[in-house]
Amino acid sequence: MLIPLHLGSDTEEENGAVTIIVLDKDVIERYTPVSIFIEDQVPEFVAIDHSGFVDFIEEYVKWSESLDGGNPKYEAFNLPNTANIDKTATTFIETFKSQFLKNFPKTFESNVDQRKLIKNIKDFYKTKGTEKSYKLLFRILFGEDPIFYYPKKDIFKASDGKWKEPTIIKVTNTNTLSDIFGTVGRKIQQRNKTTNVVEAYGFVEGLLMYENEGYKVVELELSGTFGDFFSEGLIECDLVSGTTIYEYVYPTLGEVVVNNGGTGYSVEDNVEFTTDGMGVDAEGKIESVDSKGVIKSVKLLDSGINYRATDTTSVTTTSGGGTGALLSVSGGVALDSRVGYYTNNNGLLSSNKKLQDNYYYQDFSYVIKSSKSLDEYSDLMKKIIHPAGTKMFGDAFLRDLRSAAINRVDTITKYETPLVGHYTSYRFETYRNLRANGAGGSGGTDLYPSGYGWSAGETGFYVDEDGSVAHVVHGACGPLGGLTHEAGTTALNAPQGAQFAVLDGQISGTTIQDYWLIYPNPNSRGITDMPWSHTRNYSDIFLDTTGQSTPPVVNEIVSQETPYTQDAIGEVTGVEALGGNLRKVTVDVLSGLFQVSGLDVIGGTTGLLHGESGDSDCPIMFIENNISTGTTGNAFNYIEIEDFLFGLERT
Repeated sequence: MLIPLHLGSDTEEENGAVTIIVLDKDVIERYTPVSIFIEDQVPEFVAIDHSGFVDFIEEYVKWSESLDGGNPKYEAFNLPNTANIDKTATTFIETFKSQFLKNFPKTFESNVDQRKLIKNIKDFYKTKGTEKSYKLLFRILFGEDPIFYYPKKDIFKASDGKWKEPTIIKVTNTNTLSDIFGTVGRKIQQRNKTTNVVEAYGFVEGLLMYENEGYKVVELELSGTFGDFFSEGLIECDLVSGTTIYEYVYPTLGEVVVNNGGTGYSVEDNVEFTTDGMGVDAEGKIESVDSKGVIKSVKLLDSGINYRATDTTSVTTTSGGGTGALLSVSGGVALDSRVGYYTNNNGLLSSNKKLQDNYYYQDFSYVIKSSKSLDEYSDLMKKIIHPAGTKMFGDAFLRDLRSAAINRVDTITKYETPLVGHYTSYRFETYRNLRANGAGGSGGTDLYPSGYGWSAGETGFYVDEDGSVAHVVHGACGPLGGLTHEAGTTALNAPQGAQFAVLDGQISGTTIQDYWLIYPNPNSRGITDMPWSHTRNYSDIFLDTTGQSTPPVVNEIVSQETPYTQDAIGEVTGVEALGGNLRKVTVDVLSGLFQVSGLDVIGGTTGLLHGESGDSDCPIMFIENNISTGTTGNAFNYIEIEDFLFGLERT
């Protein structure tokens, strides 16, 4: 604490009295007024002879010491706030920008908080040259996130294909669906039946579920296997939830042994398996023969289900000219090796890969896809974040224009899919409403109140469309689609589901009938009375997201390529994590049909699920399809313009 001394008048000194003013340290350092010392700082004669002048000086100093805005002491005390971006005056923000946002443009996207940007710009500079920094800069400047593409991903490289021969184990399916898929990414193990000691284990990479001839089967694809699994025993898996589940291991067939190769056989001749046990579904083909058609090896396409070691299984071939072969096989096997395949098209001559050109297709090029032209941001990127030694390209596409021009709204387009059963009684010359043949399509006579009996009804095949006599179906045959109509054809002719009800010659709601109702003439009615309904096809797609940094998210467009087939396209409406790298993605299917990845089809195999925004590629492990009906939606939700570019810009 500082103790300034204030000496009083001569009289006080003569009396030996000294006045001591004690001030707090903080007050001394920041707020101690100078004005209280003015009287003691001027000569004594000035204080006596010019007291008005001293008072003026004191008042002036008091004003300068106040914390009212604009005076010297306020500005001095406010200097720390001037250097604080959260508190500084708006006029100083440009000074901060010139210091910390060098090379940035003067104007930003309207919703950018410039104070917050300057305060956190250090984090931006730490990520310079990464996708994260580009995306932040695009949001600051243009209010959008760009998409990145690296041409090196599509460069052809010799021997770059990824070959895989899956090891699988076939087990029962007795647990819940979520628990079964919870095994993906987890370790399964098998214990010795006697000692209860773990003797074999492996890690589940994926699975396939199906049912065949009464057997519910889960094929688990394993990696990192250790020890020897045995069939007709239990495997166990500890799930993330802490639950341990168990499944029974089906015995399958092992390697086919060629005891005698015979002669005259051909590659791809079928090999069939017959057992005295409960085994089913085993398939094989001749893999190789010599010049005389002697079988050298047999390929087991499917090891089957429930072929026990104690069963006797015979092997035969179906060949156009082969004879004399003697083949054998044993059951009771636990692990099976599937036919190998390439997991991608890298290194394949028939692929869509490109030769390196040291310009666009090279290891150090990248492409920015956005709604902006490359000319609008190229110089800025190069000054601020573009990594030295790399080549930047840009693709401009119609993202903004498309979303602005085609808005999704909560309405639907009503339409009727006409079926011949509802209009059998109509002819090319018909102009009357056959359910109310009065003028203008109302009133008059309902000519077909009970359907149409095309096997010559009691009133003939047709009735006078201008008359008042209604059609009466033949009692023996009944109306088209009815229970008595043409015995033996009901299952083929009967209407399926609800039909539109007809009241006073117009459509009114729906009804269930076991024969085809005749509908009113479209020229006498609209579709305003048709029920508002809309059917959408949804698929629950189970994905393995291993190695994907940006798996599909809600509202993302996804697609799957299948050779010689329309691409499947859909929009993600829901995502659920199921444990490990497994995700359930609910997709609103817009076109095509999604299928399990890797299925053999004409021209190749079914592809991966591709996310258009995150550029992810995930294997489809399992699919559950369902159709749901709602009361809102669009007949056409939107038109997807895929890879529709203004043109590739290169610099």
